[in-house]
This record gives sequence, structure tokens and C-alpha cells, in this order.
Amino acid sequence: MQAHGEVILNAKGEVERMIGTGQDITEQMRLERIAREAEAVRKSEEHFRALADSAPVLIWMSDASKGVTYLNRSWLDFTGRSVEQECGAGWSEGVHPDDLDECLATYHGAFDARREFRMEYRLRRYDGAYRWVFDHGIPRYAATGEFLGYLGSCIDIHDRKQAEEERARLLAAEQAARLESEAVRKHLSFLVEASAVLSQSLDYEATLANVARLCVPSLADWAAIDMVEERDGAQQLRRVKVVHSDPAKERLAFELHRRYPPDPTQPVGAWQILRTGAPERIETIGDELLAGAAYDAEHLRILRDLQLRSYIGVPLASRGRVFGVLTLVMAESGRNYSEADLVLARDLAQRCGIAVDKALLFHAAQTEIAERQRAEEALANETERLAVTLYSIGDGVITTDIEGKVVLLNHIAEELTGWMQDQAVGQPVDKVFNIVNEKTREVCESPVARVLASGEIVGLANHTALIAKNGRERAIADSGAPIRDKRGRIIGVVLVFRDVTEQQRMEQELTKARNLEAIGLLAGGIAHDFNNILTAILGNIALAKMYGESNEKINEVLSEAEQAFWRARALTQQLLTFAKGGAPIKRTASIRELLVDTTSFVLRGSTVRYEFDIAEDLWPADFDAGQISQVINNLVLNSKQAMPDGGIVTLRARNVNLEAAQIPLRAGPYI
Repeated sequence: MQAHGEVILNAKGEVERMIGTGQDITEQMRLERIAREAEAVRKSEEHFRALADSAPVLIWMSDASKGVTYLNRSWLDFTGRSVEQECGAGWSEGVHPDDLDECLATYHGAFDARREFRMEYRLRRYDGAYRWVFDHGIPRYAATGEFLGYLGSCIDIHDRKQAEEERARLLAAEQAARLESEAVRKHLSFLVEASAVLSQSLDYEATLANVARLCVPSLADWAAIDMVEERDGAQQLRRVKVVHSDPAKERLAFELHRRYPPDPTQPVGAWQILRTGAPERIETIGDELLAGAAYDAEHLRILRDLQLRSYIGVPLASRGRVFGVLTLVMAESGRNYSEADLVLARDLAQRCGIAVDKALLFHAAQTEIAERQRAEEALANETERLAVTLYSIGDGVITTDIEGKVVLLNHIAEELTGWMQDQAVGQPVDKVFNIVNEKTREVCESPVARVLASGEIVGLANHTALIAKNGRERAIADSGAPIRDKRGRIIGVVLVFRDVTEQQRMEQELTKARNLEAIGLLAGGIAHDFNNILTAILGNIALAKMYGESNEKINEVLSEAEQAFWRARALTQQLLTFAKGGAPIKRTASIRELLVDTTSFVLRGSTVRYEFDIAEDLWPADFDAGQISQVINNLVLNSKQAMPDGGIVTLRARNVNLEAAQIPLRAGPYI
């Protein structure tokens, strides 16, 4: 309200009355206030736009209708589009199609809730390439509390995202390499264990049964072995063994084979493997696969009770002849067979084939002995005929009589023992077949005595070594078995053995090589990372020396730190040398200066003093300075730590000439 008043006086000069008027100016004042605020906003926006256009980040502004109303110069330069093209909803045209839905959902969700938001998406640049950006939006409000829209800023994070993706890829590759290495280790470990089982007996059916047991549960939930037999001029499959951790399911699997033997007309299964000699793998056995075969209801019920999930069938073969099938099944464990599992099963089947072939040869030899015993009662003629068969076997064979005296050696046994047939016959077998434990050097119990005492096949213990007549030592493996006459009485013993020295050496070298490779990878990774850290340290030392040129004390300390850097750099070089499989970098030099520098550096500033007693005529030597410096550093550091209250460390250096070899040093000059 705006008021105006007038006073009226009488003749005496006294106030007689007052006359006033009033005017409502509320609207006028409101309009003036709005005008002032509008001017302030205009000036503020002009100031904001001036600042935003000069900012290196992408800045945008939207109004309450959700449309973009302002984009700074950096944004327009980034996209290469005009204000008219980008404002409103046009900015979304530059968002990558794969990111657009999520981007709009984030923006509109924050808009509806009037809250701050952050998001990452790919934005098309002026050259058509997409770049990752980080967008941060903050809601704007008027002084009256009215919601005006959003103010946002974008920064280019493309390089960071690419670095993160590369790191993720490298981590994934590293994880895959570790998994592959672990799979190879498990593969070889299983085959080594299987080989040990296969070498324990010459009874091939018992051996194959042991292999089936070995497969459960590490390779299968249940395993079965079927052998080919000739009956009435036709081939049949006889189930030798089924192994399952659940005895009830083991009986069920055997009953399944008895009631429903494999069908030769089926395109998959044991008969198909026998026909083609090729392995089979069914990754997933579903109901549709079971229902698709011509199974009756009871057959189908048994199959479902076994919970079949995945299957591998591999042929057992030797010298080109398939004589059986190894079946592996995954069921209740829920795992499916992979190609790697098939490779392992094939390797196992190959070893089984070799073992069975060896056992069949052995049994063929025993059969030959029995036949010749029935044909001729004369032991001499029988032994002569047996020798023809035994000389064709690739393993060493020694036969003895009931008293444990040598009757026959084949040529392999002659080579391995150093005894000729005519020299060995009649000798105690322990004299010819001299075996000891490789590790303890104790004489092993005679396998002949064990066979004669038990009447059963026995195997040689692990780490058995055969000492030949000339003193040469070989690692051997195999077993001994009784020789019986037609009435079943033991009339002698046959020993079958082979030289496994080279095989053991190769397995040990393979293990060492893998271990060194793994350690080398680790050492290389550590060395590269440490080198990066050292490089940063050296750079900072150099800068510090430059800034502290006027301070000699600081420069002296920094120089010592720089020497420490080069020592550490030499250590990482050793790790890299090891990782790459190279030899130490040796140079001919005097070790005197290395001793003095390393010791003074380690003990500087401590309460421990040092003394040197170095021969004046100390020879120069060939050595890797980094490695030797590290050795001296460790020795002096240990001495320092052993004397916390102070003391004296004395280092002596002398020339020594070893006249005879001293393990692990050869004869010659040393320091």
C-alpha cells in the first residue's frame, strides 16, 4: 500500500482535519521483484555459460520437461554436432545403441525421483568412434524451491575402461592357464597311478578290475569293463567288472548287462566301438535320447534308476586288435564329460591295452609251458621249448626250479643281469637276480621265495634296483608267478621284469621341467613389477638430486640411495635371467671392491662396525656381480641382526687351490 496525506489548519493555525489517499502497489512491487530476479538469473546464466564454454569437460543442462537446453562448447566439439541437433532429446542419438536403454532408464528414474545420478555409457565422437564417458547429473532448484532441471558434466574415461578390460582379459587368460596347468597335472597324476596299478599283476582281468576301481570316483560315478570272447564261432561281450560306490547300483548295472546285453545293431555303444575302434562321448544323456532308442519299459526304468547323465566308451586294444571296451558313466555327481575327459580315458585305455597284451603274452607263455609239460614229461625238453617262446618276449625272463635255482634266462635277462645262460643255470636265483632297494640299499626279499611260499603272483616293490654282474645298476619293475604242472603243483617260478630306469628319469625330468617353468613364470612376473617400481624410485631420486644441488649432505645420501637402486635392479635382473632360462651374466673382476661397497652400505648408520682382512694377491674371478652382492648382503645383514647392541663384523678373503674334488666343487682354484 502506498499512502498520501494532507493537513488542513483553521484560522488559529490549529489542525482542523486531515485528508489522505491510499493506493495498492502490491502487483507493481511483485513485477519489479520478478524483473530484478530475471535480470539476476540472466546475468548468472551468462556467467555460467561463459565459464562452462571454457571448461575442458562436457557440460549440459536440462529443464523440468526432461529436455536438454544447453551444451557447452566442449560437448559440441566432442560430438561434432550443432546445438539444435543436440538439444532436446537429440543428445541421445549419440549414445551407443547397446547402452541407450540403460542410459535413458537411469536418467528418467533419477529425474522422477529428483535425485543425483551417475552413469557410464559410450558416446559417439565427431569422427564416428564411440568413447566411454562418465556422466554425473545434479538436480537444480530455484530460490523458491521449484525444480528447474539438471546440471551435468561428462568426462572421457575411455582409456581407463580399455585398461580395465585388458586387465580383466589378462586375468581371465591367467586363470585359464592355471586351470589348464592343473588339469594337465591331474591328468598325468592319474595316469601315473593307473600305470602303477597295471604293473602290479599279470592277471589281466584282475588288473582291469583294479583300473575300473581307480576310475571311481575320480573319473566316473561308475565304470565297467567288457571283454570280447569267441563262442560257437561268434563274438560275444562278457562283462568282466562293474564298479560303483553304491553296491546296490553296482548290482543293478550288472543285472542290466545280463538282462539286456549290448545290441550289435545299435549305432552307438560297445559294438559300434568294437566295429570302428573309435571312442565315443555323449556329453548329456537326456530323456529324449533314452526314449529315442528301442528300449522296453523295464529296460528304460533301470536306465533311469541308474541316473545316467554323461557317457564315455573307449576301446581296449593292442597291436591293432580291439579286445574290449572301457565304459565310464557320470550319474548322480551331476558332472558332464568334456573333450579333456575323453583324452584322459583314451590315454588310460592305451595303457590298459599294453598291460593286457603283456599279460596275455605271459599267459600264452604259461599255456605253452603247460602244453609242453603234457606233451613231454621231461623237464629238460619242456624248458628248451619254453625258451623259444620266452626269447621272443621284450622283457627279461628268468625261470627257476622248486629249489630256487636258475633254469633259464632269455636274452633280455642276460643283458640286464650280465649273466649268460650257461653261467647262470644251476645258480641260486638271488645270486643272478641281485635286487636292492634304491633308497635304503637294503637287499630285497627274493620274489622267488615269496612266490614259492604263497603260491600266488607277486609284484616287485617300488624303488627296486637290479645290480648286474658288472656292477651296473638299473631300476626295474614287474612280477613273478608260479609254474605249475598238470596236477596244479608248483614246479618252479618265472620272473618277468623290465628296465624302467629311463622311464623314471624322463618322468622325473618332466616333473622338474614343469616346476621350473611355473617358478620361472612367477619370478618373471615379480621381476617385471619390481622393475616398474624401481624405475619410479630412480626417477624421484634424480629429481631430488636436481632440487637439492646446493646441499652436499642430501646429495650424498641420495647417491647412496641410487647405489641401492642399482643393487636392487641387479637382483631383478637375476630373477629375469632365471625366468627366461638363461645363465648368470659372469664377468672377470676383483671381488675386493664388491665386498667393501656391499658391507659399508648394509652397516651404514648402525652400531655394528666392520673390518676387512683381504689378501693382497687376491685373484680376479668369474662371477655375476648382482648374485654375489646379494649373498654378501644377506650374510652381513644376518650378522648385523645378531648383534643388536653393536659389535664388529670381520670379512676375510683368501685364495684356495683345491687339489682334489670336494662335493659339490671340482678340483681347481677358488676364492
